[in-house]
Amino acid sequence: MPLWQPRNLAYWVYLLIVGLGALIYGTYFTGQSGWYGPALVAAGVLFGLYGALFWWFTVHIDRYAGVPGPAIVLAVVWGRSGRRGRSRPTATPR
Repeated sequence: MPLWQPRNLAYWVYLLIVGLGALIYGTYFTGQSGWYGPALVAAGVLFGLYGALFWWFTVHIDRYAGVPGPAIVLAVVWGRSGRRGRSRPTATPR
């Protein structure tokens, strides 16, 4: 199944939902960009470098069986979202 499906209505609905989600996510951080702007940019750049290094490593790790591109992207996204929302509880002072 190809990723690009311009004649499929579900494809356009999905793109609309993802686009709206990205817009809402972006406007959420725009109001706080004065505080978090440099940290978000640094995190984005570092994660981009990590993704490029990970891509290069997985492409060159095995000469005989290549890793498909979507599998690499899924691994990077899965690794990025692994710890989200699961922080250790902190002790509350009494």
